Amino acid sequence: MNLSALLAPGATLTSPAGAALALPPVTAAALYAAVGHDKAIMGLGGMPSDIGTLSLTTEWADDEGAIVTVFSVLRYRLDTRNDIDPVTRLCTTPTCLDESLGNTVLSRTCYNHLDALVPGLLPLAGDDIRPGDRETAAQDSRRMRLDDYEENVVTLLESEAQGSRNLLEHLRRASS
Repeated sequence: MNLSALLAPGATLTSPAGAALALPPVTAAALYAAVGHDKAIMGLGGMPSDIGTLSLTTEWADDEGAIVTVFSVLRYRLDTRNDIDPVTRLCTTPTCLDESLGNTVLSRTCYNHLDALVPGLLPLAGDDIRPGDRETAAQDSRRMRLDDYEENVVTLLESEAQGSRNLLEHLRRASS
């Protein structure tokens, strides 16, 4: 199934166990938007430009929600009971059900998988790996992921603070 098929009325997701979930249009649209946002923000240039053609695999589904994988990389939890925020970004580690820390390539893991090695930190040839290289790469990977997560948090907090300042300024102008 591809993403654009989810936008059709009456779209359903079927789990490998055979359970079917009727996907509300709000949830389907939120997933489509989340995938488009993630593709843009994460710089996933290997994905097709038309996100509607991206493949979607259902990992699990029941009458309340589903867990889906898009393009064999991005994982999402869909909650059909929540019209406000029906899509949760999950850790990219297969079978992990924890929410990801951020929305960039480095912070798309959960807290438990921060130590996963970032591709490219180890030399490519096996004979180039010295004792301690794996441990050093794991430490560097964790540091990079935490730095990226910190940047995400700071950006979010600054954005919220600016929004509050704008609201206060608007209220001051309206009261004077």
